Amino acid sequence: QGLTQEHCRDLVALYDVNLRYTDDFMAGFLEGLKPLGLDPFAAVIVTSDHGTCFGEHGMLGHIGPPIDELQHVPLIMVLPGTSQAPGGVVEGLAETTDIAPTVLSYLGFRIPRRIQGQDLMPVILDEQPTVREYVYSATNLRETEWYGVRSRDWLHYRDGREGEVWLPVRKGADALAVPAGPGHDVRVRQEASLAAWLARIA
Repeated sequence: QGLTQEHCRDLVALYDVNLRYTDDFMAGFLEGLKPLGLDPFAAVIVTSDHGTCFGEHGMLGHIGPPIDELQHVPLIMVLPGTSQAPGGVVEGLAETTDIAPTVLSYLGFRIPRRIQGQDLMPVILDEQPTVREYVYSATNLRETEWYGVRSRDWLHYRDGREGEVWLPVRKGADALAVPAGPGHDVRVRQEASLAAWLARIA
């Protein structure tokens, strides 16, 4: 309450300082591998558990519905021995649950059938553009629940207070017809995928 744009700019600057600290720490860690002769063989994976809002949607912090500002986190993988292009960017959807099966696949181990995530190696090796049509999220905090499903174009989530919410998440998606009608194909498929996911994790 009472948060101004100037306050937000100051908070973003402080946040950037922490990011710079993390960058410097990782640089020192990777440099430390060189004297050990491990740098050509080191698989490095960097990610985060959540994002942070600095005034977007009237929010501050990292507690809230599964909007992109909170859910879209970095996932950087350096996997020696693969044909991935240095600095390459993959546009396909991914979840942090995909890290474990991807590492197992990269190391040549069998992926357990009951594991939640998807193997991203086909995407990393440029064999297919994505392994997911949807990604999912769930937050249960202080008697407030959010369950979300995100596609390439749309975020749909259930808010314990607001009910059903649809938001465009891709540039130009706001020009699409909002899938509000109960018979809308996008709505039907995306809601069905969320219901199926909730049934699996129940």
